[in-house]
Amino acid sequence: MTTMNREGEKAPEAAETFFIDGDSLEKSRITMNERRELEGTSLRESEKHLQEVWIHSLSCCTRSQNKVEWL
Repeated sequence: MTTMNREGEKAPEAAETFFIDGDSLEKSRITMNERRELEGTSLRESEKHLQEVWIHSLSCCTRSQNKVEWL
């Protein structure tokens, strides 16, 4: 889908669009910073989840090697 600007010209792709009017540049910067924070949070949550899975796997391996019955 092609996006047109106010002058009827083809607008740049979203990654290239930094501002449309005077105050949008600052809003864009805030949005980019928020996105980076969210991506960082997502990465930290993923790492935490992988650590939990790893610890659980090690625990299961240990139980298996010690022939402990599963409850």
